[in-house]
Amino acid sequence: MFLAPLFLMGLIAIGVPLWLHRVARANPVQHTFPSLMLLEAAETQRTAKRTLRYWILLLLRILLIAALVLAFAGPLWTQQRNTAASSNTRLHAILLDASLSMASNAQWSSAVAAAHSVIDNLRPADQVMLVRAAGRRMDVVHEPANTRDAGAVRAALQELKPGIERVDFGFAMSSADQWLHKPRPPVLLHLISDFQRSAAPLRFADLEPPAGAQLVMHDITGTSRANAYIEDAALSGEDSRAVQIRLRSAYEQPQQRTVVLIVDGKEQARMTVTLAPATAPNRERPVTGEGGNSREIRFDAGHSDADSSTELTQLTFENISFSAGAHRLEIRLEPQDTVPQDDRYFAVLEHANPKALLLARSSDADDAAYFSAAIGALTAPRVEVARQPASDFDTDNFNEF
Repeated sequence: MFLAPLFLMGLIAIGVPLWLHRVARANPVQHTFPSLMLLEAAETQRTAKRTLRYWILLLLRILLIAALVLAFAGPLWTQQRNTAASSNTRLHAILLDASLSMASNAQWSSAVAAAHSVIDNLRPADQVMLVRAAGRRMDVVHEPANTRDAGAVRAALQELKPGIERVDFGFAMSSADQWLHKPRPPVLLHLISDFQRSAAPLRFADLEPPAGAQLVMHDITGTSRANAYIEDAALSGEDSRAVQIRLRSAYEQPQQRTVVLIVDGKEQARMTVTLAPATAPNRERPVTGEGGNSREIRFDAGHSDADSSTELTQLTFENISFSAGAHRLEIRLEPQDTVPQDDRYFAVLEHANPKALLLARSSDADDAAYFSAAIGALTAPRVEVARQPASDFDTDNFNEF
């Protein structure tokens, strides 16, 4: 198979070196000569060395053209072609969730152990492949291999690490027909995940596997989510000198954390808060597993959902000194939990209520009062107006406006 089979038409170009070596050589250029009377006849001799070099040059030119054509056509080399499939062969496709929520040592270790368990239960005639799911990308870590070659799949499994993206189960199922390849034996698609709600598709029907594949779910969620994270941060207050922070916790017990506010690389404030525990049950959906048995699969609260499965905690840092313009904010949760990547939050916030300097002949003049009232009537953003006579203007304080 080729990715671009139309490029194979380029093999017609092989006729070019053939023409150069046979036709063009057989018709040498002739030149008019006045007389042959003073020329001595000679016979052109072709040695075996010249003949061999001639044929080797022709062969190399043909091989070069063929190699270029095949390179552009893109041949597909898959191990699946080399694995003999008997009538009772099954392909076990291990789809491993490598999203941020799996970064916990306990979660990832459980996922790797579940993948090893699938490999341990392979039959001699089965095949196994390994796929890493992160974001909207399915990375085929190892192509289908026979059971006797499962050691290479185990080695590839040990090299995998979770990422920072969220996984999309809907995309994983819709693209499975491509990365499973064809033709293929009956497929058991092993989905190993903690089933975060942010990974669930908009429609539950999007979880339907491709034709000829059976979905087997391995839920490696622990008894406790053991995670708290920063959801967002924003300026608040009438003068936008307060920072409001939203925290969420999936712990079953109250947790005490210190929230640190850093503005433009300098710590501005810190506050100790108690995060309320999450008490709402997780949403469950029925899924048909191996053998047609109905199972209950839990989709836990994900970072993109603001639902009752995690408890919201809000806090506000008051009287933070902001100059006009943009500021780099970093918010930290201390101490970090088992998923430290979401215990730091970065944002660039624009100070929404800058001060405006109004220069006039006199700060009490009618025109100054009129323009001051007009500027002060703005609400988005709300601008604080300072009136100052032009004669008293001090350039040292210009950066405040």
